[in-house]
Amino acid sequence: MRNSSESTCFAIGLDDTAGTDVFAGDDLGLLGLSAEDILERDRFVIDELRRHQVPTVMLLGGGYTSESHRLVATSVAAILEKHR
Repeated sequence: MRNSSESTCFAIGLDDTAGTDVFAGDDLGLLGLSAEDILERDRFVIDELRRHQVPTVMLLGGGYTSESHRLVATSVAAILEKHR
């Protein structure tokens, strides 16, 4: 049995909606989200994890357009600005 001082670790898998391959124009994602949609998704997920005090790490995954690095950088910058 776990005691209250032990930490719990789990992963959230967003399957077909994680990463930036969901971006419009990415041939592998096919979801067609805008840059704003991706930013809104990332903010929502991080906000919910923080609201529930879940320690969080953000890993890169998926994204095969020339914009992928910008999409991730925009999300990271917005999250860091909000949660300083």
